[in-house]
Amino acid sequence: MDLSNTKNLDQKYLIQTYKRYDLAPVEGRGCRIWDSEGTEYLDLVGGIAVCALGHAHPRLIHAVSEQVKKLSHVSNLYYIQSQVELARMLSDISPIDSCKAFFCNSGTEAAEAAIKFARKYTKKEKIIGMSNSFHGRTMGSLAITDKENYQKPFMPLMGGVEFVEFGELRKLKLAIDDKTAAVFVEVIQGEGGIVFPKKSNEESREYLAGIRDVCSKKGVVMVVDEVQTGMGRTGKMFACEHFDLKPDMITLAKALGGGTPIGCVLADEKIANAIKPGDHGSTFGGNLVSCEAGKAVLETVLEEKLYENAEEVGWHFMEKLQGLKDTYEAIKDVRGLGLMIGMEMESKEAAEKIRTEMQKRRVLINVISDKVIRFVPPLIISKEEVDFAIKNLEEVLENV
Repeated sequence: MDLSNTKNLDQKYLIQTYKRYDLAPVEGRGCRIWDSEGTEYLDLVGGIAVCALGHAHPRLIHAVSEQVKKLSHVSNLYYIQSQVELARMLSDISPIDSCKAFFCNSGTEAAEAAIKFARKYTKKEKIIGMSNSFHGRTMGSLAITDKENYQKPFMPLMGGVEFVEFGELRKLKLAIDDKTAAVFVEVIQGEGGIVFPKKSNEESREYLAGIRDVCSKKGVVMVVDEVQTGMGRTGKMFACEHFDLKPDMITLAKALGGGTPIGCVLADEKIANAIKPGDHGSTFGGNLVSCEAGKAVLETVLEEKLYENAEEVGWHFMEKLQGLKDTYEAIKDVRGLGLMIGMEMESKEAAEKIRTEMQKRRVLINVISDKVIRFVPPLIISKEEVDFAIKNLEEVLENV
């Protein structure tokens, strides 16, 4: 089916919740994908930070296909061996000293679960979120997402939510009261434009440590959203490890499944033990196929130390982009950690023009927060592939 026909059928049969780029990929391998006409692209989007192992990784293919041959779904009415094994693997590497896992299907579902768990554990209602945050689009996760254009059409949302300025500890301390159940924070704001709490790592460390301290003293649950940053993307398995941070709960998704739908909440044992049968659930959450995929991803990232590749290639990428920033005034900032990088342009129009021209040159990127070009490629990407992207980006910048 050609692209034009696919677009027409999309318009006719699908609810138009997405503004799509002009491309219909049909095959992938490594950091490359191909469209129906056989045109090859270098993929620096990675399914939006999902395809940690790249496309069609043999280990992931084997794990999923072998499981589907045997059994694909039984529901959580029964014990699921691969679910237990993945939970143990995550617990072993988690920054939380002693934790248990709940599996669902996405990051937004993980946020929903974390909200419920925090309220059940504390018996309090209020949730504090951060300015410029993003945690999902379902009604609970949307309520703690500071995006007015996402929220406005669906008012009223879940009550009991207050936003404070990201990076401002004093304002957070003032917002916490005797009704506060939890504070939700992203160590690096992904959809917000690859934004750090403070300008320097040390200042960010102090800020996050301050949140940890006040939450501990006030009996408030600290929830760190690692949906986009987790599973090695920033150069460590969890971004909070860069700041020696131990949250009470961590939400995960995206890269954990390598392309299969999975979400997860890791909760401190004391919180986990407050949750009883019937308090929450998910028909498909933690199903056999997704958990086998999660095991394959986690094992590969750890055994092949892909988090180290993310750190090394990420620094190389950042250095090259910084060189472009020094040359082209249209680039206002370059920031990131590991293979989670943002290049802020002078305008929305400039960013979108660059994205379009890069796609014409067979390099896929995307634009977030209006004018930030985001690079979240597979963790297996090489310096040579980065250099290819930079060469094309420089030529586009020269012309645009």
